[in-house]
Amino acid sequence: MRSLLKFLPILLILVATAFWIIPGKEFAGCQAGRVFQKRRFNIRLPYGYSVHGIDVSRYQMHIDWKKVVSAKDGKHQIRFAWIKATQGVNREDSLFNRNWRLCGEAGLLKGAYHYFEPQQDSKKQALFFIRKVPLKSGDLPPMLDVEEQGHLTRKQLQVKVKVCLEELEKAYGVKPILYCNAKFYTDVLESKFNDHPLWIAHYYKYEISKELKWIIWQHSDKGMVPGIKGYVDFNVYRGNWESFNKLCIP
Repeated sequence: MRSLLKFLPILLILVATAFWIIPGKEFAGCQAGRVFQKRRFNIRLPYGYSVHGIDVSRYQMHIDWKKVVSAKDGKHQIRFAWIKATQGVNREDSLFNRNWRLCGEAGLLKGAYHYFEPQQDSKKQALFFIRKVPLKSGDLPPMLDVEEQGHLTRKQLQVKVKVCLEELEKAYGVKPILYCNAKFYTDVLESKFNDHPLWIAHYYKYEISKELKWIIWQHSDKGMVPGIKGYVDFNVYRGNWESFNKLCIP
């Protein structure tokens, strides 16, 4: 027994090494025998996805986009970024113009998004975004960030979101992407926007319901990237790089 005890520390180290890639607090477990990739960019990346990206706003402060583009963690790198542009009918993100220009100059595939205010006029929100955001061929589609119901009924919110999406599509010639939390989509918006690409926020989980036909999954808000101070949201695309590029404005 004593002879076995002296090997106990070595055995504990071996066990810890074997299981260090099993998800920690960010993820709840493994999926059908698969494990999550090793910790990259301060988080554990979901298994089986090759296209990773971030979304940013003024809260990330002054970003060094050249460092973001050149950052690699193992074989993984940032391939795209969506940048907050506007909110409501008159609020422009104070760092949008800087982020938009420098992100493009650094060579990163970029898109812009609008934060939807349910109590404000939908058409005016869309027109405000359109005035501020010079999307062109090769840019990613506009994204509409819907997180609040306000004092509206489900039907009232759905009608207002639809108006905003239609105005954006009319201006840019592509289907805008709809972003929301997984539960919010299921409870409030589901089935009314099946013809729009879906971006789902679902943090610290190892999978998303197969019922949701999402194309982008925002899986963590705790990512860390050279060139960005503090945390940043991390996303994966449900497909390969070639199909991702087909999302861009023609």
